[in-house]
Amino acid sequence: MVWTASGWTSKTSPTLRPASSGRYAEAVAKLTNAIAARLPGTLLCHALQPPYLCAPGSPGCPEDSLYAAILAGTGDSIDWLNMQYYSNPPVTASDVDEVSHYESVVRGWEGFSGLPAHRLVVGKPYSSRVEGYQPAVQVVSEILEPLLEKYGDRFGGFMAWEYSEDPAGDWARRVAVALGR
Repeated sequence: MVWTASGWTSKTSPTLRPASSGRYAEAVAKLTNAIAARLPGTLLCHALQPPYLCAPGSPGCPEDSLYAAILAGTGDSIDWLNMQYYSNPPVTASDVDEVSHYESVVRGWEGFSGLPAHRLVVGKPYSSRVEGYQPAVQVVSEILEPLLEKYGDRFGGFMAWEYSEDPAGDWARRVAVALGR
């Protein structure tokens, strides 16, 4: 479903009951679609935290998944989501929770058909000053390896932020090696 000026129309995308979308989701979807139409061929991504795309009723999740509605309204306009896995208890209080959440988004739930793994990127901070920071060896063994084992080439990838916190590039190199780069 895609939100247009005339309402919801059919398009290959995750599906959600339109009644649960809300005005904010509709506005974000409309803006995203306008950018995609204005800049064809440009890659568009959104960065969000797990509580905004999780199964309603799961610990820490709202009754309505905001980003499920946004995805339903944008179809394929969003090339990928950068999921910021940090400081999100109780939704993702541990590495196991982060892997489980990733799998849940790919699998989907009632009212949301899921997101292909290649469109979902794991995000973590480089900085030990940010809650949720983990040493690269832990990120690799507890998050990336299980996801790479399950999804292989379909795995969406990994992103980190604040490159200035890794001036020698050691953290980034360990992750790159795990990703086969």
